[in-house]
Amino acid sequence: MGRYTPNNRLATVVLSPTMDDIDPLVDYREMARLSGLTAGTLRGYKQHGLMPVPDDLSQPARPRWKLSTFKGWMANRPGRGARTDLRRKGERAIDQADRLSRGQ
Repeated sequence: MGRYTPNNRLATVVLSPTMDDIDPLVDYREMARLSGLTAGTLRGYKQHGLMPVPDDLSQPARPRWKLSTFKGWMANRPGRGARTDLRRKGERAIDQADRLSRGQ
């Protein structure tokens, strides 16, 4: 509640959201909770360069990302559960022919 001002009107306090409220920083534990991955898996992804650069490195041992950065990465992350080794034989033959034509 507000407080009374000298002219006996109720003062209202307007709190505007900060940027941190709109796009909070998340750590490995929070990202694991949101994604269903383990914190160890996420650390491994970072170690192998598969995650975006952290948005906050004020504590180097505890990197944090903006929630929007993490959600964007999750939407496009490598793997996404698809097994690329299970393509149909015809698709593999086309890929092999394509690689051979390029000299790979």
